[in-house]
Amino acid sequence: IPEIALMTLGAAVFCLSTVLAALVCLFVMHRHDGTADEWGYTFQAAVFAKGHVSSEMPRCQPYLESLYVFQSSGRLFSQYTPGWPLFVAPFVWIHAVWLAAPVSTGLMGVGMARLARSAVRSFGSADALPSPGLIRAAGTWGAVLSVLGPMVLVNGASRYPHVFVVGLYAWTLEAVLMVATPRLAPGRQLLWGLILGSAAVFDVATRPADGAFVGCGAALLFLYFVARRRVGWRAFVMAAVAVVVCSTLMLVILRLQVGEWFATGYSLNAVLRPWNIVKYAKPLPNQWKYGLPLATAAYCWWPCCMSLGLAGLAMLRGRALGLVTAFVLGCGPYIVYTEYLDLGQRGSGIDWGYGPRYVIVLMVPMGVGGAVALAPLTVAGRQRLTAGASALVRGGPLALAIFAMVSGWARI
Repeated sequence: IPEIALMTLGAAVFCLSTVLAALVCLFVMHRHDGTADEWGYTFQAAVFAKGHVSSEMPRCQPYLESLYVFQSSGRLFSQYTPGWPLFVAPFVWIHAVWLAAPVSTGLMGVGMARLARSAVRSFGSADALPSPGLIRAAGTWGAVLSVLGPMVLVNGASRYPHVFVVGLYAWTLEAVLMVATPRLAPGRQLLWGLILGSAAVFDVATRPADGAFVGCGAALLFLYFVARRRVGWRAFVMAAVAVVVCSTLMLVILRLQVGEWFATGYSLNAVLRPWNIVKYAKPLPNQWKYGLPLATAAYCWWPCCMSLGLAGLAMLRGRALGLVTAFVLGCGPYIVYTEYLDLGQRGSGIDWGYGPRYVIVLMVPMGVGGAVALAPLTVAGRQRLTAGASALVRGGPLALAIFAMVSGWARI
């Protein structure tokens, strides 16, 4: 597919995804902070927008205390790591902080579309590449499956960073596949090396546990490509430089806030919010469903679903098989982590209306796998009827797959 066509498709996906999330933000969320967590992110973004790392403590602070804005040695800053507030800060400058999450939804939609296209290219070989129609169909389904979910749009309209994390994960994996592309031009090596290093660091700096677990899978895939000498030296050097620069920025910010190296605002919970410390415990029998997205969580991310995602991932071949490895090594341990993570609300099932957002990163394997599974069915359904091939033969498989997706969601 010509590069200009891919850019046009990407721009369309970005605009539509951003507009959908913005409409939800305007008419459902009313541009408000819904929780103390969201205010913590908004506060820190406003501090960054003013060119500061932390704020001075006002005299009225004891009367206007926020749960997730901490005070330490006269400094006032958010509990959360700086990745998401740094992204939101430019929107504070233009007095449109509510637009940050919708824009991150647009970036996530483009990342998922690109990753689905890269995955479906494994259907071909060097001598017989997959058809442009198949690649376009995969990209379209990747965007549709990842963006149209009701809970995705709700999170993409809030001040929470969960959709941003999904987007960074998708862009990280896409960058890993791109830097391993044979005969990649020098300029493209530099570009994708920069995207790889910065997206990976920002993922960890936005939600440390999510980014670290899924990042391990991506890092191992990248190192495998390096060992097989598939990564150009320019891409490797640029990725390394981006990791060093972005990591140094995040660590310096945290050092100035907390007063210690390699510590975050979470470490102050033991003193300031003892009830909010991170705990781990074996789930009770009725609690396994909160970390395992096979039952109650599945419908929240509709039209993504685990069964369709696994079916599509099983179809991958060649270089794209590395995606399956990255998903298994990153998402598998993360599921175990979320099962044992006890935040005090696991037993009651409270989600504050945002769905099972702690497992939202699993949308990436579900969305990519679903797109890979649906793309060839879509192409077959669009082909003109030939002698001996009825409409049922051409369009039946796609219709059956969509019917199963819709009926399963509607039934739940």
